[in-house]
Amino acid sequence: MNNLVVYAYTYPHFIEAAKKSGMLEVKVGDTTQGLAEGLSPQECADIRMKQQAAEEAHAKIVVGTWLVSKDKIKRDKDLHRIFKLEGRRPAELNGKGTEWFYFNQNPGVANKEISKVIESFGQTARPKIVLREEQERTLNEAVRIALDTDSNRVDIAANLPPRFGKTIWALMLFRRFARSLNHDTMILPASWLSSQTSFKQEIKTFREFKDMVFIDTRLDGWVTEMNDAYAASKKVVVAVSLYTTNKYKLKPLRDI
Repeated sequence: MNNLVVYAYTYPHFIEAAKKSGMLEVKVGDTTQGLAEGLSPQECADIRMKQQAAEEAHAKIVVGTWLVSKDKIKRDKDLHRIFKLEGRRPAELNGKGTEWFYFNQNPGVANKEISKVIESFGQTARPKIVLREEQERTLNEAVRIALDTDSNRVDIAANLPPRFGKTIWALMLFRRFARSLNHDTMILPASWLSSQTSFKQEIKTFREFKDMVFIDTRLDGWVTEMNDAYAASKKVVVAVSLYTTNKYKLKPLRDI
C-alpha cells in the first residue's frame, strides 16, 4: 500500500472565532488505517479522528480528506513544513499542538488552501471515486454490451433509480469508452441546460475526470474552448439544448 490519507479538521468554537479574526485553526494529520481493508479516504480519516480525544465535548468539523501517493507526500510533516514557511503556526500554542495551523476565514477556504499545497507536490488534491456495487455492476454491463455489439451504433436504455448516482455513472461510462473505443466527445442533450450543471460540478470534483472539460454551448466562445480542449488532448463533455420554438428545427431534433 503506497497511499496515505491526509485529513484536516477543526471545531465549532474555532469557526466562530474565525468570523472575527479571519483565521481558522485547523489540525492537519495523516493515517493509513483502513486503506488495506478497502475503506474510502473519508472512512479512514473518520477512524483516526475518533481515536483522537474520543471523549471530548465538541464535535470535530471535517475540513477535508485527501488520498495522496507516498511517492509524492511521505507524511503529513511534508505539508507541515510548507505551512510553517507560510507562517501558519499559531504563536500562542508556544510550540505545542504541532499539527495545528491557521488558514483563512472558514473550512471551505481552508480546504482550498490545503489542496493548493498538496498540488504543489505534483499530487492531485481531488478525491477518488468509490463506486457502489450496483454502480460497478451496471457500468460493466453497459460497457460489455457496447463492446460486444457488432455495430457502429449501440443504443442502451438504462433504468436507474433515484439517488443512484447517475451523473458519476454516465461520466465513468464515457471514461471507459474513451479508453477502449478512443472516443473523445460526450454529448448531453437536454431541454434545459440547467439540468446538466451536475456534470460540470462532478468533472471539477473528482480525479478520474481531470482530463475532461465541460462545454456549455450557451456561452460565447464555446467552439474555441472546445477546440482548445481537443488540442490539449482533453475529453470533451458538451451540454446541448434541445429546446426550440422554431418549427423548422423540430425535424432534425426528432431525427436525433
